[in-house]
Amino acid sequence: MKEDSMKSGKKWLAGILSIVMTMAFMPMYAFAGEASSGSADTDAVWTVEDSEGFILGNYNELQDAMESGREYDSTIILNRDASGKGAALALSYGDSPYFNFDFNGNTYTVTDGATYGSESERAAICLQGDEGHVTFKNGTLKIQNCEVGIHIEGACTGDAKITNFNIDASGSSDCANAVIAEQIAINGNSSVKVQPGNNAIQFWSDSTIDTAGTIQGKIVNKDEENYYSLRIYNGLFTEKPKDECIANGYAIKTENDGTFSVIPTEEWAPMIAKIKALQKEVTEAEHAMESDQKEMDDNMKQLETSVGAAEKALNDDIFEEDVDINKAISDAEKSIQESKVQVKNIQALLEQKGTEYSEKGKELYSKCEELIEELNESEYDSGNYNIYELESVAENMQTVFSSDKYEEEEYNQYLIELEKLNTNLNKAEVKLGKAKELSNNVNKELEDTLNAANKELDAAKDSLNKANKELEELNKKVDTLQNSLKETQDKLKKTEEQLKNQNNKPTPSPTVAPVKKPGQVKGLKLKAGKKKVTVTYKKVSGATSYKVTYSTSKKFKKVKTVTVKSGKAVKKTISKLKSKKTYYVKVCAVKKVKGKSYTGKWSAVKKVKVK
Repeated sequence: MKEDSMKSGKKWLAGILSIVMTMAFMPMYAFAGEASSGSADTDAVWTVEDSEGFILGNYNELQDAMESGREYDSTIILNRDASGKGAALALSYGDSPYFNFDFNGNTYTVTDGATYGSESERAAICLQGDEGHVTFKNGTLKIQNCEVGIHIEGACTGDAKITNFNIDASGSSDCANAVIAEQIAINGNSSVKVQPGNNAIQFWSDSTIDTAGTIQGKIVNKDEENYYSLRIYNGLFTEKPKDECIANGYAIKTENDGTFSVIPTEEWAPMIAKIKALQKEVTEAEHAMESDQKEMDDNMKQLETSVGAAEKALNDDIFEEDVDINKAISDAEKSIQESKVQVKNIQALLEQKGTEYSEKGKELYSKCEELIEELNESEYDSGNYNIYELESVAENMQTVFSSDKYEEEEYNQYLIELEKLNTNLNKAEVKLGKAKELSNNVNKELEDTLNAANKELDAAKDSLNKANKELEELNKKVDTLQNSLKETQDKLKKTEEQLKNQNNKPTPSPTVAPVKKPGQVKGLKLKAGKKKVTVTYKKVSGATSYKVTYSTSKKFKKVKTVTVKSGKAVKKTISKLKSKKTYYVKVCAVKKVKGKSYTGKWSAVKKVKVK
């Protein structure tokens, strides 16, 4: 009787707890929209991601990698040393003109160039369109069997920015031009090398060279007269640059080996020393901040793990018969207490680092402002020292850990995530309290049930004693009762056999024809308008309507859905959107049969920036 009462109590509690848990807490991503996100595959040669770090794909061919990133401001990452064919891409309307190549310290050898359209020249990397903006950093591009190395040309503008990057065509007699672009910026420790007599650089307009590396080959202006638009601040050159290319405050020096270097004049040297000192100070502060950001990221992950452990302990059907209720509640309490300590530590660290970097950022920002003012008053060219970039780093430093709210997109993301996790932690704590209360109530009920059972047992014993005293009087009735019992047992056995035979008969099942769901929507395209987006897609056979879901979150945390009520319609315009915002969109087909709707698989996710 005691065991049956406990089972009954647990079943009752499990039902109540299910309702309470549903009302008390919902997981953070319970209703998040579907999003197809890939992952980097370092076994592939190239990995392509968009400006937000969303992996677009992994590829072994450079042409495929560039094709996949043409609709986005993409970064193309070289995962390892490799060789292969070059790539040529002509941008169309709607394509992004921004490409970033990060070789990640690796070398890519182009064994055969690529051509485009009627062009016969073979290029290692060629980008053509109305405009093109390409950056290359952190690695080496070796060029073989190409007339051109890098060729960036736009009808309006085309520029190439090269930072800590080497373009090596010194082993190729075919390569007449290593880099061709309207505007070229060579920075950091970068080198461009061709064989003697060939062009290392061919430019049109405003360009800069400020490198610790070597420019081996000729520097040519396409117009042959606009050399003053090139500014040289640093570098080692195998051929003497034209005087009009040398920045104010700098001079050409002939080295003992016949090469040429560009150095600052004595009058300009103190200012350069001041600039480099500020660069060093900002860089060191930035590296320290990045280290603290990593520590903060690790702390946030630990907090997320602890909160998740508490949620799991409370969501694990803790009142089922085979679960130790007390252990589950104890585990949840432990995780919640750990989470509270972690929250306090993170809050203290945010306060400390917020003050520290806010003050440091303001100090560095002030120094940048003073130096910019001094440079503006100077007659010398400040060069490509990126003082404004240093100023931007200092400005960002003031907000990374600070609790001050500036523009919405600059609001401290750590505080946003901490608020979400803290909310979940509070909900878990409320849920734990209710679970403990319910557990105590059930234990009290089980205790009352046991006491009642003991009283019944005592009463039964009294009745048995009384029955023993009356046994002699009942002996005469025993035979009659036994016969009656046998008859009853026979009837019961017969009834059981009849029920057993009936239960063994198979019950025919109705045959229901399955309904085929509509197929996946293909060919999704997005066209941005002023505060609107036009969505087009290919018709799905059998569809009676379509669902178009969109969100400003690539994980579809908050979504809106509109319905296209005709299965023949393949276009939908979404209006009243926020200007300059990026929206993620997906579509699925719906098939309605006998009043019931069947939904097909979602299309691939596309994103677009509203005008």
